[in-house]
Amino acid sequence: MVSLPAPAVPPPPDGDRFTAVRAALRQDNPLWQIQHIDITCDGCEVEPIVGHRFKCTVCEDIDLCGACMRALVTARVRMSQEAPPPAAPPRQAGRPRKWVHKLHSKDLAAKWAALQTAVPCLHPTHKFGKVVEGPERAVVFLAGGGGGQGGSGGPSGSDGQADADGAGASSSSGGGGGGGAAAQLEQFLSTFPPSAASCRDLAWIVVSHPDAQGSEAAAAAQQDDGSSGGGTAGAAAAAAAAAAAAAAAGSSSGPGLEERVDAAVEAWEKLTASGRRPTAADVDALAARHGILKGKWMLFARSGAEADAAWAAVARAVCASPEGEAAAARQTGQQQAGQQAGQQAAEQLQQLQLQAEQQVQQAQAQQPAEQPQQQAVQHARPLCQSAKVSSTSPDGSWVLCAYTDNYQDRADVQRVCAALQAALPAGLLQDRRLLYKPDIYTYLGIYSRNEWQLKPTVLEAKLH
Repeated sequence: MVSLPAPAVPPPPDGDRFTAVRAALRQDNPLWQIQHIDITCDGCEVEPIVGHRFKCTVCEDIDLCGACMRALVTARVRMSQEAPPPAAPPRQAGRPRKWVHKLHSKDLAAKWAALQTAVPCLHPTHKFGKVVEGPERAVVFLAGGGGGQGGSGGPSGSDGQADADGAGASSSSGGGGGGGAAAQLEQFLSTFPPSAASCRDLAWIVVSHPDAQGSEAAAAAQQDDGSSGGGTAGAAAAAAAAAAAAAAAGSSSGPGLEERVDAAVEAWEKLTASGRRPTAADVDALAARHGILKGKWMLFARSGAEADAAWAAVARAVCASPEGEAAAARQTGQQQAGQQAGQQAAEQLQQLQLQAEQQVQQAQAQQPAEQPQQQAVQHARPLCQSAKVSSTSPDGSWVLCAYTDNYQDRADVQRVCAALQAALPAGLLQDRRLLYKPDIYTYLGIYSRNEWQLKPTVLEAKLH
């Protein structure tokens, strides 16, 4: 009997490599949070929904955050105690006339009937399901242990992929210092490698350092204090840091981002309809007027190995601990100063006549000793406030974005560029391009080969 060779085992489908990330997205973990991109809670109108998201299976496009879902359940319990629900509420309908007046009625049945007509999802037949899949999600790691159900963790909007497409054609506050924070970051990186995340399950992987902006301002102030004969340059750096802080503060007060973007788009449409060809200066003026100043350096990976390695390097640079490294630098400086003082005392006992000369030499020797300490503090600054990487696209490519708060602060933009060049080893990415695009260009629909012949990226650089 002739033995036939065993049939070849087919390779596992490509989707199997996404199983681990898909499972991690279904689990709650205090180290990270899930943001549902461009999804507004229809209860509290917060966007994006952070944490659990619940969707009505009856109404169209009704989403609730975890807090509003709990409030809805509480309201249903109270309604069942005070009045029986109607047999079949409308799926979706306009609010009844004088429904607010009915809320003050002593007839509880009339009150709850009015509420159900205005809010059909109050009826228990409107089942809600927890959303545990879908591409409109970002997973966010907050340096300093601010993950879980915290606030916004950085730029996780849907504009970045469009930016990547266009460019390809042309991130609770805390210190974040110590080994524990570093171990948490490594766990996050190993759980969500870009090569193992599918665009069908996840849009962005984000890291955010809430203290980055404060450390940048402090570094600028320290540079101002430590400069000799360079007061003008130091004052300019401090002014730039203050301007960046003011720009970031403006984004969290007054009109929200959506309102400011709408106003900027309306002004842009009027400008383009006037017949005059818009310029980059016009875009800059709109950005300054409406407080839309964020921008990003974009990098591009062509393989999963490239994406994982480059993202790990960028994420570690973003989550750097200025407090821990600065403390180590200060401790080293204090030890050096103590050793110098002891040596000075011994020499004074032996040769009192050389005391004056030794003091002069010591003062001169201390000046270069201070410079490495300041350089260590400057090196310890986080790369930027937040960065993100896309999941695996259908064409097997990835885009990495490192954000700055004010694209018109060219000194800070160039600082982040230099930090990226230093963080990424030479030859790590085949595509060595570094492209910088302000967010205002995305909101105005300025991509490559646009009708206004505007270049969508305002700065370019190369990796080493």
